[in-house]
Amino acid sequence: MTTIDKALALLACFTADQPSQKLTDLARQSGMNKAGVFRYLSGLVRAGLLEQDAETRRYRLGPEVIRLAQVRDSSIPIRSWMRRLLLQITEQTGETCHAALISQERLFTYMVNDSPKSLQVRISPGMQLPFHATASGQVFLAFAADDFVACQLTDNLPAFTDGTVTDPAVLRSRLKHFRKQGFSVSEGGVDAEVVSVATPFFDASALPAGTIAIQAPAARMTDSMTQSFGARLCDIGVQATHHYGGILPADFPDNHSAGVVIQHHQTRA
Repeated sequence: MTTIDKALALLACFTADQPSQKLTDLARQSGMNKAGVFRYLSGLVRAGLLEQDAETRRYRLGPEVIRLAQVRDSSIPIRSWMRRLLLQITEQTGETCHAALISQERLFTYMVNDSPKSLQVRISPGMQLPFHATASGQVFLAFAADDFVACQLTDNLPAFTDGTVTDPAVLRSRLKHFRKQGFSVSEGGVDAEVVSVATPFFDASALPAGTIAIQAPAARMTDSMTQSFGARLCDIGVQATHHYGGILPADFPDNHSAGVVIQHHQTRA
């Protein structure tokens, strides 16, 4: 890993669940020695990407991250239309939904809209989503480039529950099916009591830029609901691709998005 790679790996340790970190925690999570971690952290603090609490000595994201996020949102304004789409999903289904984005070859939750029901699935923004064990991760891989998929579906994939699929061959078969139908389903991949359904949205190269997913307690999810949610998400994924300025892959299932005209990627003969 280069110096920049190591610094970025440290930034990736900060999540909504762990917004501040000790030096020792960062060294443990990154696998680097404390002296090296301190050197990288000092550089990130000087750049404004991190700041250190004078009393607790814990590190947290700095103001430069806010500035960069504003620049990003001004060039690709995701937040407003994504919020609108997620609200629409929850209004129509009554369930929790979230959008995820790819960053540094990791898939993170970007925005969450909670279900109004008392029994609901809770998701934190900034969570990293395992590609092999989540509906979002699997549908992302279903439309990702072959070399990216090969890097993710390796041997010794971790099992989070008894329902986690860890066999790369089985996963590849599932990816083919998910690509054909345009959405994925995960039952108990990370949480044994949760069923998730997800679809991707695409960038200008017709590659997945992120995913949109619905999560619900397994106790109230039926097969018909799963299929209905999947079809609804495919429609939402087309709209998200349109807003993102992306292009659908040529084999993405036909949608029923009223009023949305979107270009499909044309493959060469």
